[in-house]
This record gives sequence, structure tokens and C-alpha cells, in this order.
Amino acid sequence: MCLPSKQPTRQDRHRGFLAEHRVTQRRLGELLGVTEAYVGQILAGKRRPQHYIDELVKLGIPRDLLPENSQKKSD
Repeated sequence: MCLPSKQPTRQDRHRGFLAEHRVTQRRLGELLGVTEAYVGQILAGKRRPQHYIDELVKLGIPRDLLPENSQKKSD
């Protein structure tokens, strides 16, 4: 029997990337100067501040694993 394979979501892929590289959301928060919870919101796409997304890319996280920036200025 062949079960259909589920395509991994962007969130699945970034979780796998972080696990593979042994990086925690806590560590990313320390590097960015924000809380672990805030990093989780960024990675989940609930917050999309471009400057933090750019910083995550500079830290080596592939851009395609991060949410696209929204035009919201309040983040």
C-alpha cells in the first residue's frame, strides 16, 4: 500500500533546518535581542518585521524558510 506523501510546510522546513543546525529559538532571540516567543511569532508568520527577517537571513537562515514581509510598520 502506498500512502500519499504530505509536502512539508515552510514551518516544517524551518523547524527541520533549526534542528539540523542545532539552533534554538531562544538562541535566535538572544542574537536578535528579542524574546524566544517573539522569534516564534516571526517564524510562524504572525509577525513580519523586515529588519528581523533580514537579520535572520544574515545569521544563515534561508530566506525561503522565513515568512514574506508584510507592509505593517507596527512590528
